[in-house]
Amino acid sequence: MATNTRIVIAATKDKGNVHAQNVLQVTADKVSELLMKNHEQFHTYFFASALHNHIVHHLLALYALGATPDEVQKGYDVNSTYQTPAIVRSAQVSQKLNDPEQFKNRMGQGEFYDDFMKFFSEELAANGVQDTVNKFIFRGDDLADDMLARLFGGFLHPIIHLGYALEFDQPVLVAEALASTAVHDSWPSVVFLPAEKLAHQRERQPGITLVSLLGRLREDPVVSTAVRSDDPPNKVTGGLLPRAGDRLAEYLSAFTVAPDELQRKTAEMINAAIYTAACAQRPGKMEMFDFFLMHSVNTSIFVPVINQQEWISAANKCRLLERKARLDLALYAACRTPKLYPERVFQYQAKTPGDWESIFRRATSYQDDGHTSKLIRALKNGEEVTRPYAGAPGFQIPPEAFLTIAHMVMDSVERMDEPDYKFPKALSYFRDMNEQVIRVTLRWIRWCGLDEAWDDVPALPGNAML
Repeated sequence: MATNTRIVIAATKDKGNVHAQNVLQVTADKVSELLMKNHEQFHTYFFASALHNHIVHHLLALYALGATPDEVQKGYDVNSTYQTPAIVRSAQVSQKLNDPEQFKNRMGQGEFYDDFMKFFSEELAANGVQDTVNKFIFRGDDLADDMLARLFGGFLHPIIHLGYALEFDQPVLVAEALASTAVHDSWPSVVFLPAEKLAHQRERQPGITLVSLLGRLREDPVVSTAVRSDDPPNKVTGGLLPRAGDRLAEYLSAFTVAPDELQRKTAEMINAAIYTAACAQRPGKMEMFDFFLMHSVNTSIFVPVINQQEWISAANKCRLLERKARLDLALYAACRTPKLYPERVFQYQAKTPGDWESIFRRATSYQDDGHTSKLIRALKNGEEVTRPYAGAPGFQIPPEAFLTIAHMVMDSVERMDEPDYKFPKALSYFRDMNEQVIRVTLRWIRWCGLDEAWDDVPALPGNAML
């Protein structure tokens, strides 16, 4: 049984909401061992590249998809080489975090991650998962609201981590998730707060779908041109908000959730996120998936997990879903509102036809940092959760198309392992990085509405232009 100090995964009960037919206890044991190793040895960031440690996400996704112990070990070995060691200090620092001012003063600073983790481990030991998460994420005071914004920081990394922790019922991972939340940036609040203020001031607009809001964002000449190539790497804060923040808030505030709508609008959010990521293709270019739109999909699987927690209030579940959907819209706008091509999905011919179990096997044997296996699992979740609403307004992806999109994903990422694959000219920019980090950077395009995002993507064979 999992405790506040030990990760213990039992295949009889901890399979995950979406899983393969054959989830192995021997793999669960290996994952438990390696996650404890990661917990004790590594930081949530690897600082040289300002990127995230995805080992927890990766190994749990592999396990749920039916990986063998060897595949899990390979996944760990590939990605443990470039992680940053934990920063160990005396217990005095973590004890000071009991003072709210000391807590606030250290938020957003990665060097205090391990101190926050010790602090939250003690909170969990004293008060349990439910009270601790409610206190520090959902209580509604200034500190919890700050944490709730940071939960979406790092382009959704902390909420994914918390989702895994709750899905697999692991208190140690809850401590990691809360610590990660505390040291992330708070920029999502600049997206959320204006939209929430407007939503409270205006009458609810029934019938507004996320897909219709995507169309409105693209049709708005201010929003659709706000982001530029020379903006900073975070194009939400560096381009979109400075040039179109007020206009953006108008659209985001139109999406609201009442408690009796929670299940349906969760499904709508999932379908819309997958629709956006899969259909944001470029005529004449082979299929690629945008890094940020992909994160919207990968996070979507955890909203149903949070909805299942009876100890989280309906109001907080609705607020979290509103924020998730609004950030999805903001990321689409920050991608420069790319035109969406659903025909690319409906007409796609898989390179190697197969069912979901075959896709799971390809994902578990594929060596990356976990984004691929997370995406495959999120797509299968989308098929299951949105099936009851097939054909309803706002549900653009029908049940039979989710497997097609999974094939698109695997065909796209496996292209990197083909003998004739040519790394982009920009590779020289990454010459000092670990090879696996380079591959993470190049496996997905970024800000896909910008023309240059597609410069190094291979052309479609023949004269195909769709």
